[in-house]
Amino acid sequence: MQKRWLNQYIPLVSGRSDLILNETREGFRAEAMARFRNSLLASREVFVEIGSGSGGHLLTRAHESPDALFVGFELRYKRAFRTIEKAEQRGLSNIKLVRADARFLFDLFEPERIGGIYINFPDPWAKDRWKKHRLLNSAFLVQLAQYLRQD
Repeated sequence: MQKRWLNQYIPLVSGRSDLILNETREGFRAEAMARFRNSLLASREVFVEIGSGSGGHLLTRAHESPDALFVGFELRYKRAFRTIEKAEQRGLSNIKLVRADARFLFDLFEPERIGGIYINFPDPWAKDRWKKHRLLNSAFLVQLAQYLRQD
């Protein structure tokens, strides 16, 4: 019988529900979602990074603006966990991660709530035949603009 491989970062991410909102097959846990939304309400200014990777840009911005909350969207377990690990090592408490597709942003935030959105490496699907996988298209960007603060 062949052993089934399990990503070692799944339990690590699941154990950090205070800082990482983790999407599972069943969706998001209600209490984790409520805690996450409360942290958004408590923050005066919120910035989002889509595809935060290993957190370099997110950590820099969080360090530069300690009064703002920075929310990174990242699909990969290891990258999400490592970003939180680095934030803790640097003493940053203004970072949260969402381990989910960036389209979930529309369910998580209220319109005109986000102060800025960063998308640094937007298109890993370079070939035309992969166009259906691309996140960034005109419809997504129009919808995204509705969530930016208008001031």
